[in-house]
Amino acid sequence: MPSRSGGQVRGAGTSKQCSIEVIDVGPSEVRNAAPMIAPFRPWTQGVPPSDDGPGSPRPMPTIPTFDETRNGSQISFGRAWSDAMLEHVRRLGLRRVAVICTPGRYELAERAQDLLADRAVGVLPIACSHTPREIVDEACARLDGLGADGLVTIGGGSAISLGKATQLSRSRPFVAIPTTYSGFEMTDTFGIREGDHTIFGREDRVRPTVVIYDPSLTLALPRSITACSLFVALAHAVDALYASTTSARLQAMAASAITRLAVNLPRACDEPDNLEVRANVMRGAYQAGTVHGSAGTALHHQLARVVAGDLGLPYPDTHTVLLPHVVAFNASIARRATQALGRALG
Repeated sequence: MPSRSGGQVRGAGTSKQCSIEVIDVGPSEVRNAAPMIAPFRPWTQGVPPSDDGPGSPRPMPTIPTFDETRNGSQISFGRAWSDAMLEHVRRLGLRRVAVICTPGRYELAERAQDLLADRAVGVLPIACSHTPREIVDEACARLDGLGADGLVTIGGGSAISLGKATQLSRSRPFVAIPTTYSGFEMTDTFGIREGDHTIFGREDRVRPTVVIYDPSLTLALPRSITACSLFVALAHAVDALYASTTSARLQAMAASAITRLAVNLPRACDEPDNLEVRANVMRGAYQAGTVHGSAGTALHHQLARVVAGDLGLPYPDTHTVLLPHVVAFNASIARRATQALGRALG
């Protein structure tokens, strides 16, 4: 059942409680972090120039492609998002598909609508941070009014969050196309802001039916968004080391995701056009979200919900600020998990 975020959290998935006092989270650190959304760039723009001379592109980078089922969702990784979207919409037999996005991703959502052709019924560019109740109600009403039998979300956590929230009112086949690295699409969690609080919950029915990972969609992400988004992914994997419902298998998966993310995070920031690096961090984020969706939350995410959820702060920035402090706090409580984290980080 959904529950309101509170002022107390538990450390390392144990029964030990601690009171949290938020200190010096000021405007320059988190509150005024403005969203930065860059336009879509096609795959070919991520191909570095050849050593043979200007204008001679190197061969297309090798990107792993695979299809599998994880956490109840069908996964398509590495293929062009447009091809995968059309294939899955047809496979699901959808005839009236609505596309959900933020205003900043409207151009990309329009492209999805054009590709869907007569299977599309409209674009809803109304997703926003923290998923306010009034936006959820508007989206549900518009989906019903359009007679939508399925939905596609294209964008980061805000678009995915709104897609999840609409599933609570009426479940529809749901195709998520992430354009950031949070991994939120692989979890059964949701959050809806009501007044000055955010209601969080877990429901299997909010999971996307299909998740499509196309690394080329992240090529134009600014450095700041890349870094903060990848810290959210790291937080998913770190929490899985501590969660009370974790297991040795999940911890091993979490450690693998942490290593992949830690190795490639600096390069993703410094080499934004390197498609292979973008694919590596996207795969790490997918792994981290998958393991978090199975292991559940621990101290970090509980605290992030209190800080960001109640204070209305940006989630990616909040995760980035909090993660090192949570790891330090848990070091004396969960020594084995902390040692595993150290080994994963190398």
